Amino acid sequence: MLYIVYCIAIIHFVSLVLANHAKKYTNCVHGGTLAVHQTSLLHRSCLSATHGAIFCAENADCNAFSYNYLSEVCVFYRSINCQLNGENGKTTFTNVTGFVYCPSGWIMLGNSCYFYENTRKLDWDDAMEYCTSQGGYLGEVTDEAEFQLVDSLITGDVFIGCRLNNGNWQWITSGRELLLYDTLWTPGEPNRSEGDCVQIWKGTKLDDDSCHLLKNVLCEKAVLFL
Repeated sequence: MLYIVYCIAIIHFVSLVLANHAKKYTNCVHGGTLAVHQTSLLHRSCLSATHGAIFCAENADCNAFSYNYLSEVCVFYRSINCQLNGENGKTTFTNVTGFVYCPSGWIMLGNSCYFYENTRKLDWDDAMEYCTSQGGYLGEVTDEAEFQLVDSLITGDVFIGCRLNNGNWQWITSGRELLLYDTLWTPGEPNRSEGDCVQIWKGTKLDDDSCHLLKNVLCEKAVLFL
């Protein structure tokens, strides 16, 4: 089922064709150019795919983007040999229906790829650096459905990408706040008596713990498209 979303930007009137089974969009006439000659421009948080379309339309270098609704992060791309799809003065972003996959060693759960590093233990800062070195970020488990998927993958406590920042619990990559009353917290947590970083406490839910302890790591990245 397709949903048409029209949004007005300062210069561009962007129409975005949404589908419930894909999360990558292009304003190139031939979507196949996404699979060849594409360069990632930047990552940033997006409230919705529509916001991603507006930003991409206003950036002369951008002609494709992906949107991860779980982490609310957009990845913007520049495609070479892209003939823009213009329609009555509008820039039209079309959902690309294609094959999605995860790199070797990563597991697809929902709309993300996860890498569970259980062969080594790292402190929180090193865990963040490790996930970045793997082309991802320290996992952001932002709703109950994602938690259930991730919980089925891990076998022990793991650090995830949330920590105390200026008095608030914040998902560091997306910048979203994890509220104190969020149901993802284990009852009675966070209690601030243990530390400023967040783990999945296997057998329960989220828990604050010392950033200096050594734990397994859960990395996340958006699924890849062909």
